[in-house]
Amino acid sequence: MKKSLFASLLTAFCVAGASTSWADVIHFKNGRSTECIITDESKDLVVVNFGSGTAKFKKSEIKHIERSTPTASRALEAKWEKKKQDFEARLIEIEREAREVGRFDDDGRVWVDAVLDEKVKTSFIIDTAFASVLLTRETARELGIKIEQAKHTESVELPDGRSIQAIPVKLKSLTIGEITLLDLDAYVDSDKSVDAKKTNDLLGVSFLKRFEVRIDYQDKKFTLAKRS
Repeated sequence: MKKSLFASLLTAFCVAGASTSWADVIHFKNGRSTECIITDESKDLVVVNFGSGTAKFKKSEIKHIERSTPTASRALEAKWEKKKQDFEARLIEIEREAREVGRFDDDGRVWVDAVLDEKVKTSFIIDTAFASVLLTRETARELGIKIEQAKHTESVELPDGRSIQAIPVKLKSLTIGEITLLDLDAYVDSDKSVDAKKTNDLLGVSFLKRFEVRIDYQDKKFTLAKRS
């Protein structure tokens, strides 16, 4: 998970580092172009630096090159170095802010304890294959949601491929440890054909995407850090 965390931050760094007019611009015959600094060149190849790594391009694929001045290239390299330092500092900050909040069961599933709307305690299964947040009918009733009076349902696909009818609701708050999210969209399972005792509250991507998430199956640790 640390690798994926590093990759997500590195992507942001690369995008930020490449968005400048100081770079050399290579225009390819297929209509695409890329901004970089050309560091080496031979009869057949052009070697470039993107600030986060290097690449080689065949000259036979290149239509023409817009070249920057040496002074402009040095200024760009300095800017890239600053971006790199900021990226490394953010990585350290995330490590410091991360909170271990989950537990693993014997089946390898991750559970987190949460408080909904500052009054209802429940346990969610973390499911990265589920798009939203799903509440059982029992949890919904504890929140005071009147399932029988719902006028609108939507079809929701579960991680196992089944589709159920669910009621869209808005949670005022969802708290896990020291982390609280406000006004979170969720669904209530309203499918009476499913045994309520066999369903669980699910916490999916709509919640997880707001955090830097680390799932360490080897050490059985689940940690969250709020995105900046």
